[in-house]
Amino acid sequence: MILSLTIGINCLLSFNDGIFGLTKRDGAIGCICHGGGNPSPSVHVWFVGPDSVAAGQSAVFRLYLAHGPAITGGLDVASYLGVIDTLPIDTILQRKAQTNELSHKYPKPFVNDTVYWTFKYTAPLTPMYDTLYANGNSTNNNGIPDSLDKWNFADNFIIRVYNPIGIRPISSIANTFSLSQNYPNPFNPTTKIRYSLHEKSYVTLDIFDITGRGSALIVDKLQDPGEHEITFDGKRYSSGVYFYRLSVFSLQNDSKLLFSSIKKMILVK
Repeated sequence: MILSLTIGINCLLSFNDGIFGLTKRDGAIGCICHGGGNPSPSVHVWFVGPDSVAAGQSAVFRLYLAHGPAITGGLDVASYLGVIDTLPIDTILQRKAQTNELSHKYPKPFVNDTVYWTFKYTAPLTPMYDTLYANGNSTNNNGIPDSLDKWNFADNFIIRVYNPIGIRPISSIANTFSLSQNYPNPFNPTTKIRYSLHEKSYVTLDIFDITGRGSALIVDKLQDPGEHEITFDGKRYSSGVYFYRLSVFSLQNDSKLLFSSIKKMILVK
C-alpha cells in the first residue's frame, strides 16, 4: 500500500516534468504512471536518424510518437555508450547528465496524430555498435497520469560507429560567414565542403535528403575564425539529391543564430 501511494504521488508530481530511468536500458520499467502501467500496442514509438555515425562525431535524431489519446506526449530517451543531448531547435527537452538521458520539461502537443522530438547523438571515440532506447506516452492532457493515457517502448535503435574522416582548417583569415558549393558535385562517394567563419563561433553542419529526413550532423563544435574544410563520405547513402546546411551560433548573445545557408549536392553511384 505504501509503495503504491509513493508511486502515485511521484506520478502526479512528475506529470508535467518528465521522469528518467524508464527505458529498456534500465530494466524495461516503462511509463508506469500511464495506461495502467502496461505498454499499449496501439501506440507507436520509433527513431529516425542515421544507422552509422563516425566515431566522435554527432548526428541529429528524432523520436516519433503516434496514436493513443494523441493530445500531448512525453518521452524518455537513453543511450548505451554514446552521449545524447538537447539541440536549440527543441527547447522542450531536458537532459540528465548523470544517466545520459533526455526527457520532456512539459508535455508536447500533437500535430494530428503524431508528435516528435529532435536531439543530438555523439558517438563514442572508437568504432563499435551502440544502442538508443526510448519510450513515449500519449496522453489526453487531463492533468492526471491515469489508465486513459497510453504508452509504448520504441524498438532499440542500433548505431554502427565507424572511423571518421576529419575536418581540416585551411586558413586563419576570413572576412565574413560563408558556405561554398561542395566539390566535386556530383560526387561519388566523397566530396569536400568548405565554409568561412568571421569570428569564433559554435558551428553545426548537417546533411539531409530531399524529404528532410535522415539527417547527419557532421560538424557540431566550437570553431575558430577562418576557412574550414570537411570531407563528406556518402558511401552509405543512396544516389540522389541531398542538402547540406551550415548554422553558426553566437558565443556572446545566448546562442543567437548568426548565419545559416543551405546548398544542394548530388550523389551519383
